Amino acid sequence: MTAQFSEKIIFQGNEYFLLSTPLENYLMAMDNPPVFDSEISACWRGYIATWEIESDRLYLSKLEILDKSFTQNPMEFLFGETGKILADWFSGDLRIAMGEMAQYVHMGFESTYAKEMFLMIKKGYVIDVRFVEHEIVEE
Repeated sequence: MTAQFSEKIIFQGNEYFLLSTPLENYLMAMDNPPVFDSEISACWRGYIATWEIESDRLYLSKLEILDKSFTQNPMEFLFGETGKILADWFSGDLRIAMGEMAQYVHMGFESTYAKEMFLMIKKGYVIDVRFVEHEIVEE
């Protein structure tokens, strides 16, 4: 598996690389989840989402579909509306890259970063924030 394009998350006014895919939980809960084809091996999921934390809530604010045959508005297609969507379907940890890459791994989101932030989310609400630091690995 190839290292994957990260999603984006805006938290406390800063944009970071999100090393998690919270939309997958929503898609997998659908009776007939859509498949977004991608010609890019570095984005097997076929989309890139932008997320925002506002008032301790996780929102999906933008969705870009990489499948060139997909012509609909992706937010309207999935949610029936075009504004920000509260991600109340998501519970789990969001892993956020901070600082430089500490160690590159050519698989999924397995690379590590000098500092990583984890947001614990429960039904779309941030309930905890923690940080992990890694040493830079010289190759």
